[in-house]
Amino acid sequence: MLSNAFAEAEPRARADRLQRASPAGGALVALLLGGGSARSLAVYRINRTCIVRGFVLGVLLVGGHIGWSRAMAACSERPGTLSIYVGHIGETHQVAMTVNFPDAQTIEAVYFDPTKRENTRLSGPLLPGDRFELVERSAKGAPRVFAGAFASPNPRSTSSHPGCSVLAGTFSDPNTHLSADFSLREIGSWYSAAQSLDHRYQKIGATDDRIVESGAQAFVDAVARGDKRAVADRIKFPVQVHFGSEQRSISDSSAFLDLYDEVFTSSFVEKIKVSRPYHMPIAWHGLAFLDPGLVFFDSSGRAVIINNAAARK
Repeated sequence: MLSNAFAEAEPRARADRLQRASPAGGALVALLLGGGSARSLAVYRINRTCIVRGFVLGVLLVGGHIGWSRAMAACSERPGTLSIYVGHIGETHQVAMTVNFPDAQTIEAVYFDPTKRENTRLSGPLLPGDRFELVERSAKGAPRVFAGAFASPNPRSTSSHPGCSVLAGTFSDPNTHLSADFSLREIGSWYSAAQSLDHRYQKIGATDDRIVESGAQAFVDAVARGDKRAVADRIKFPVQVHFGSEQRSISDSSAFLDLYDEVFTSSFVEKIKVSRPYHMPIAWHGLAFLDPGLVFFDSSGRAVIINNAAARK
């Protein structure tokens, strides 16, 4: 009997020692040896749950890190791809920015300040943790800086690289002591053979980006003033016009002016007035356009498609 008692006690003692070192492991051994109590079963179940949850959490964290590393790599491995981002600095200050990744360690950009109607060049390093720092070039005084990161992907993005679709961080201007959050979303991207931010509209055949954007700006300004003849002067005829359920090709300014009020409804005019005739996306057929497809411009900055239907989106 003594030998039997010892035979039963020794495995349980080993199980107790293991349980003190690893509660889940000890409880499991006790159960397997047939000497486990209800307490052993409870300890095993509780600790098994903790282990499983810890394992799952670790997988998610590692997977997330790998996913973001891949997303960052996807962004920087697109040399020659120009991406347009739009959004705000602070609550109300609109900004548009075109971004390029010349190599795996560098990010460069041009951003347009609509209050000054001027472009500013930026460049800087890509940093660990999906971060970047864009510093103003040739600054008068202390340079302005966009310091941020590739934030959570924009759920509405149609980008083939969704991890690159949102830029967010802090904008600082030491000269005015301004510091404010910024958030920009990608609205379009395309390949540029020139791989240069100085020739963003090369794909539509433009030799000078300023011609495209100044022409688009003149069109928007004329619509905002209600100057019908000035609007007609900014159109290349024949022009394709979409309004209501109709689609027409209008051959000259006289026919266009006859239809002006039907095309330029109050809601359409309001959409155009708040659009961005700078850093415009490029459509698949090689035309720059006012987002979300209100008016399309050719390389001379003249309107070739007017799409009233987009105002209802």
